[in-house]
Amino acid sequence: MNAPLAQVFEGYLDLRYRIDPVEGTRAGRRELDGLYGAFDAASIQAHAAALRSYTGALEEASAESLDDEIDQTAVLHDARQLQSTLERERPFAHDATFHLRHALDGLHRLTIGDDESDRERAAALVARLRALPAFLSAADEALAHPSRPLLGTAAMMISGGLALLRDDVREALGPLLRDPGVAAAHDAAGESLERFGDALTLMDERAQDSVAIGRDAFERRMHTAHMIQDGADSLLRWAEGAYEAARTAVEAAAAAIAPGVSWREVVERVSGDTVPVASLASAYADTMDAARRFAAEHGLVQVVSAPVRVMATPDYRQPLVPFAEYEGPGPFAASQAGTLYVTMSHLTGAAVHRQSDIASAAIHEVIPGHHQQVVTANTSDRVVRRVLSSDASREGWAYYCESMMADAGFFATPGARLLHARDVLWRVLRAIIDVAIHTKTLTPAGAERRLRAELGLDDAAARAEVMRVASRPTFMSCFVVGRREIERLRDDARGAWRDAGGYSPARFHGELLQYGGYPTALARWGMGLA
Repeated sequence: MNAPLAQVFEGYLDLRYRIDPVEGTRAGRRELDGLYGAFDAASIQAHAAALRSYTGALEEASAESLDDEIDQTAVLHDARQLQSTLERERPFAHDATFHLRHALDGLHRLTIGDDESDRERAAALVARLRALPAFLSAADEALAHPSRPLLGTAAMMISGGLALLRDDVREALGPLLRDPGVAAAHDAAGESLERFGDALTLMDERAQDSVAIGRDAFERRMHTAHMIQDGADSLLRWAEGAYEAARTAVEAAAAAIAPGVSWREVVERVSGDTVPVASLASAYADTMDAARRFAAEHGLVQVVSAPVRVMATPDYRQPLVPFAEYEGPGPFAASQAGTLYVTMSHLTGAAVHRQSDIASAAIHEVIPGHHQQVVTANTSDRVVRRVLSSDASREGWAYYCESMMADAGFFATPGARLLHARDVLWRVLRAIIDVAIHTKTLTPAGAERRLRAELGLDDAAARAEVMRVASRPTFMSCFVVGRREIERLRDDARGAWRDAGGYSPARFHGELLQYGGYPTALARWGMGLA
């Protein structure tokens, strides 16, 4: 007799967190807090075998309702993509930042935990400190084909990791450091991180310059993880067309302010002053409040009340987070407070925080963007909808929210509208670079040159953008193609609901958000618009 669908779901989610215990920590799975993932050859083989087993069980399980069918499809796609990541993309074999992010996030998340007692959190932190040397030693062995550009980014993360150990971890451990065994584990963790930094230097001799995962893996991820049917060639053609339209729009917006002046010069004029580092947290908080009020007053979404704290981006993440990054509350966490990480130091040129940039970031990252979507999903009684998500839905929704708020009048001045148009141009160019790096012949150096030449980014910001493309294939494409899919769904809902209670933004957004971060194709199915 086949296992009930809910039982298969539960087993799959448990496997998913066993493969990535650090994500389990964020999710609120406390029993995994002392563990790291294993990415050696034997462990990868075991993970893949378990995933094949669950895929078979999922295919055989019977769905009793449309919602069950939708969830079953979502889990199947997630399992197949995870298996493809482990067996085909193999980031652990070429991306040194993959290992460092896993290792250091595992420590960092235990220094800011909200739900468990200080004693439980400190005990888990000690367990991860003790596990760190073995994890990094295994990472050294796993990196069989290191990518040279990502090695450089990983090397930049080492000093931030040491700062994390020296400051945040020591503070979280508190009196436990008086225990000689705990102190020794803390020292050994730091030494292992330094050794890994030395190993990165040695890897350069056998590193490869390419960061591409290749056309097959790129298209498979688009089809499986995001349920986007475009091939690489058609996606690139569409993005190039969108880029030309975006450039025309930004030039027109600039000409409305200062005819005959280059749009980049006009952008510089209207961008306003840089917000001092000491005032960044309050500037973000004030802008988030303004976005919340606007979205509620204009009936765009049923605004969630869960708070968002603004924190400095940890030093180790800064090479991959040039501006800001949202991290949502876990699906099983008691606290539903989100975190907005803001990179508050080492900023130059285009990466500085201006009030105009903060407005777009608040919409995208918080309300009505990521925070609205995550917290709404976490209220679902269908557990897999809290956990599973596609970048195309998640980033597509947040980017869609920028245009939604713009259309509703949030960017009220010509200058603000120009800056929004500039952001559209930036998003589309990143998608072009994503496709071209992973499926064509564009090199990281060539991508950096294009970002500097066409958007005016400085060297550090351009490099950080390209390294995000390198380490997260399809991610940058997901902003624009995800927004496109939501807009198509919205347009279809307008037509279909004309005689069924009427279309409204609140109704459409409310129904869409019931599917959490599922690929938009599944929301379309559930909403009867397929």
